[in-house]
Amino acid sequence: MQLTFSIDGKPAVLNRHWFSGRLALDIGGKTTTIQSPWNPLNWFSTQLTQAWTIEALDHRVFIEKTRPFFLPALRPQTYRVKVDGELVAEQTGY
Repeated sequence: MQLTFSIDGKPAVLNRHWFSGRLALDIGGKTTTIQSPWNPLNWFSTQLTQAWTIEALDHRVFIEKTRPFFLPALRPQTYRVKVDGELVAEQTGY
C-alpha cells in the first residue's frame, strides 16, 4: 500500500509492505521507519487503532492506522495522514 501526498510542495510517500508490515514515511528522499517488522510488539497488538506523530519540515505529521476486529491480518486496513491537523491522504488497503 502506498499513500502519496505533499508537505510544503515536497513529495511525501507513506509505504506499508504487504507481507512484513513495515511502515515507512519518505519525505524528499529521507526515510523514517514508523513500524518495524523486527519489533515483536507490532505483531501482537490488541488495539484496533494505532497512531504516530512525526515532526517533518517544521510540520506535525499524524499517521493513524485502523484495523478491523475480525481477522485483521487478512483484511484491509485504513490509513489516514494529517499534516498540521488537516487530512491530506486516506486509503484502505493492504
